[in-house]
Amino acid sequence: GSVQVNAPLTAPKAIQADETRGYEVVLTSAGANKISVIRALQSVCGITLVQANSLVKTLPVVIATDKTQSEAQAIAAEIESAGGSVQVNAPKNVQKSEFNVVLTSVGTNRLNVVKAVMNACGLGLGVANDLTKNLPAVIATGVSSSDAQAIRTAIENAGGAVKIE
Repeated sequence: GSVQVNAPLTAPKAIQADETRGYEVVLTSAGANKISVIRALQSVCGITLVQANSLVKTLPVVIATDKTQSEAQAIAAEIESAGGSVQVNAPKNVQKSEFNVVLTSVGTNRLNVVKAVMNACGLGLGVANDLTKNLPAVIATGVSSSDAQAIRTAIENAGGAVKIE
């Protein structure tokens, strides 16, 4: 009989939930080595040499749109390594999905705030205590809007103050 070997299936790279689309990459200069930049454009944009050459003639020009931040940075790195200059523009009017909570004040009852930080952020007593000594202190990073609001409420109820960034 014949033996059939199945190659392992590789899942396509999933886009992380925090990878917002909408970044654009703008070529601002082709630099001294225009040919290398044209070839890099051809490669990263999947266009012909003629199309890449005409892009280089109309600077500044948008060379990629609706990318995630990491995709935009990869394209930028490719063009920059060829000698071009690029600018990566963040999406316009994109809702922020991750927030940092910064403790700005412990008020008059530091102990209550230490307990609130400990409970709201899932920290140990020592860590929570240390955080309340050097303000402002980031007490939560990359949390959702609702989690950030819940932490804010817990800290404010204990007499402290926070800002959400």
